[in-house]
Amino acid sequence: MISADLNIILPEIVLAGFALLGLLWLVPLERLTGAAFPVHMLRHMGLVAVVAPLLAFGLGDRLRWLMISPLIATVLEFMVVWAWHLPHLHGMAYLLPAGFALEQGSFLIVGLLVWVSALRAHTGLAGAG
Repeated sequence: MISADLNIILPEIVLAGFALLGLLWLVPLERLTGAAFPVHMLRHMGLVAVVAPLLAFGLGDRLRWLMISPLIATVLEFMVVWAWHLPHLHGMAYLLPAGFALEQGSFLIVGLLVWVSALRAHTGLAGAG
């Protein structure tokens, strides 16, 4: 059952988030599918649009320390994603395990920033609400 009380942990939701995170990061999806670009996009969108909100909602206020303006969080997410698509950084993430870990970790962090900030915003986006 989903609760609006952000002071509790929802273990089923947290478990689902970590299970998907494990699937996205540990299963050699490129080898299994032979499709590098769709797997790259699946990982990116899975982290930002599925894993991050599951963890942000499931862990409740324990991630409150990540809360910033939703607008700033969105801009940061945009900048991080596009930075990793610059040829040099994209090549590093593709060729080096450490580069891949940095890329994926930064995607997860900015995804958490966006979702924690959006779920706990007390004002509308940039004061518009």
